[in-house]
Amino acid sequence: MNAARALDILEARYPKRRAFVTGAASGLGRSLALRLGMSGWTLGLNDIDAQGLDDVALAVTAAGGPKPELFVFDVADADAFGAAAAAFLEHGRGADLLFNNAGIGCGGLFLDTPLADWREVLDVNVLGVVNGARAFVPAFLRQRSGHVVNVASAAAFLRSPSSRPTRPPKRLSPRCPRRFARSSPAPECMSRSR
Repeated sequence: MNAARALDILEARYPKRRAFVTGAASGLGRSLALRLGMSGWTLGLNDIDAQGLDDVALAVTAAGGPKPELFVFDVADADAFGAAAAAFLEHGRGADLLFNNAGIGCGGLFLDTPLADWREVLDVNVLGVVNGARAFVPAFLRQRSGHVVNVASAAAFLRSPSSRPTRPPKRLSPRCPRRFARSSPAPECMSRSR
């Protein structure tokens, strides 16, 4: 499926067009923000790079999109994520999509990687996703709609001897909010890439 067709499907399913994108200052997050913004979506954009977020916001508005709300915080900070989600949910009167896209990695030999680097990668790449889901899924349940999209690097499954920590495999099924409502808090909804 091409990007235009995917966007058509999303817009048909979520006519209010409200999305929150983490890691939006560069790479795939920036591309998502630009594509959604040019299609008129109400956007909440997050990154730790304030200047990068400002640049994306200018590009979105220059392309005719609405001015996005910008949230500069580390996704590993659950309180900051919760506050940003609350502000975006209030401004947009809800949300339709959460793109958990923020992630970090580092290179070098496995045994040379300090434990602090492992902790930072896990905090951002795993707990950042958990923090995002915990911040938005309750609203999705109340609305009885919403979709969480977790993005992982190919480095999550392609390893080399010089690989250091990067994004672990992760994703939530498209029916995740409904499954949360029917079951215990999460494991049924999670799946692992192999």
